[in-house]
Order: sequence, then C-alpha cells, then structure tokens
Amino acid sequence: MTINKEFSMALLADPGLLARFKADPGKVLRERGIPLEEGITYRVVEDTDTLRHLLIPYAAAEARGTAETLEGRISKSGLMRIEP
Repeated sequence: MTINKEFSMALLADPGLLARFKADPGKVLRERGIPLEEGITYRVVEDTDTLRHLLIPYAAAEARGTAETLEGRISKSGLMRIEP
C-alpha cells in the first residue's frame, strides 16, 4: 500500500481528516478507495519536532536475508528517511 502525495497533503491541510485518520486509518483509507488486506491492523504514528519514527518493513521469516524478496517490500525511498 502506498499513500500518495495528494493524500499526505490533504492530511496536513485538514485537521479533521488527520484526526479521523489517526483514530481509524482503515476506514479513511477504504473511503479513499485504497484496498487493504483483511486481518491486518493499521496504525498511524506521527513525527514531532523531537521524535522521528523509523519503519522496518515486514518480511516473513523465510524471506529474511533474501535480497530479491526483500527488495519488493522496500519503498522507493528506502527503509527509512532521516532528515536533519
């Protein structure tokens, strides 16, 4: 699942949408037509001026360490983005 720039900008511009997204991300994503996997829990975390979150993508135990398999699970921007 990829959240596009347009949706990210909408979240930042609309406090009500952001609050709804934090409370029930699955519902908001489905409203936007973004398909979600059944049985998966989605959680929203938000960076602050003093806190950054680093994401480690899921990989099943049998796929760990296999570069070809993991490559498909890593976003274009890589495993994590750290900016000063």
